[in-house]
Amino acid sequence: MILRTVLQLVDDASTHVRLALGTCLSSLAPAIGKDLTARELLPVLLTLLRDEETDVRLAVLNSMDPVQETIGVKLLGENILPAVLSLTTDAKWRVRLGVVSALPKLAAHLASEKFTPEILDLCTKMLVDPVFNIRRATIDFLAEVIDISRRGGSADAASWVLQRLKSMSEAATYEPRLTAALALESLCKHSAAEGGILEMSTMRSQVIPTLVKLSRDPIPNVRIAVSRALGLVFGSGLASSPTATKGLDDVQASAESEDVERMMEMESVQDCLTRLCTDADADVVYFAKKALQRREAGEE
Repeated sequence: MILRTVLQLVDDASTHVRLALGTCLSSLAPAIGKDLTARELLPVLLTLLRDEETDVRLAVLNSMDPVQETIGVKLLGENILPAVLSLTTDAKWRVRLGVVSALPKLAAHLASEKFTPEILDLCTKMLVDPVFNIRRATIDFLAEVIDISRRGGSADAASWVLQRLKSMSEAATYEPRLTAALALESLCKHSAAEGGILEMSTMRSQVIPTLVKLSRDPIPNVRIAVSRALGLVFGSGLASSPTATKGLDDVQASAESEDVERMMEMESVQDCLTRLCTDADADVVYFAKKALQRREAGEE
């Protein structure tokens, strides 16, 4: 009886009541058990996810952990994930940001075969969102998507992400190019350490060529991100690789011949950073010199 009374508050006229319900409703899940949660709580949560008030939708997004722990990832994925993903088109940017912010917790528990394809579609939208904070949050999430796919035995996510970033790096407007540069910087950071998310061969054949090309971008912020990313390359196992310091002539033989020829024509990472050290923008020069110093420190 008490549970039914609480659930009826979903239709309350007061936003404050629905907000309070969205904030605390999930906490009932451990007390009432899996069956009641799936049968009674989930429909109400789905209704609240479609509430007209932004804060109500956000409250539900940020309080899903107890439900996840009670009903398991399978039921959660089947019922909640589609509703959450539908919010990526919400008119309120704070809701869209809330979706991206909530996904890492969900990602940690969902199987890669269920999670990855749908999330890659989401990332396609979020990487070009007009709000920078959403693009930034999506960039931070890309490494996790790749890692989920990799742990599931697939390189599909890495291939998709890198192809998408390459396409964005060639855009006519600067925002996609800046997003691509920042995303590649993030991937370099997550690949520098041993056991990183990207294989060294992938770094050599796909990441470095795109970064070198972006180093000639007319927008200083893009060149700054490139300088920082190449500094991370020198902090990884690539620091001692001929690819990083002398060129890209040791890419995998299986690569298409036109791609090999294109990469062979590209300047080396060191030459690229040396050129950036004479850039007209002082911040670009600072980060390029810092990257070269990182390489010199690694050789000592």
